Amino acid sequence: MLLSPRPSVHLCACRPISMPQYYDSLETRDPEERERSLMAALPGHIAHAKRNAPGWARILAGVDAQAVTGRTALAKLPLTRKSDLVALQKTERPLGGLNATPVPQLGKIFGSPGPIYDPEGGGRDGGARLAPCSRRVFVPAIRR
Repeated sequence: MLLSPRPSVHLCACRPISMPQYYDSLETRDPEERERSLMAALPGHIAHAKRNAPGWARILAGVDAQAVTGRTALAKLPLTRKSDLVALQKTERPLGGLNATPVPQLGKIFGSPGPIYDPEGGGRDGGARLAPCSRRVFVPAIRR
């Protein structure tokens, strides 16, 4: 019996797109300016986490947020590993107290194998919420 070949299937008729060399202007700023900006924002982020997320308040209990202004102080912060999340999230459901946004205000909670739960913000602009993630994917995976 003679079988005819399967027809070609084209899932996407898209043309290749041109990718910019850099994700945005934050990537191209002077390295010293970037370092100053990141380190200046760090105490505020740590203080916010301690004030608004009970899990971080416990983990960072002995940390003076205002004293974390450089890489040396940053390196001394306690680590929370991905492998710790399962136990933290079982103890304080659903996110281990590591969420600064109250659960009812979150857009979604994603479950992943492990199981580990990840929050999605409740804002209207999904693209803005994903921008930091996009930068992490874009920089190492796309640009060489």
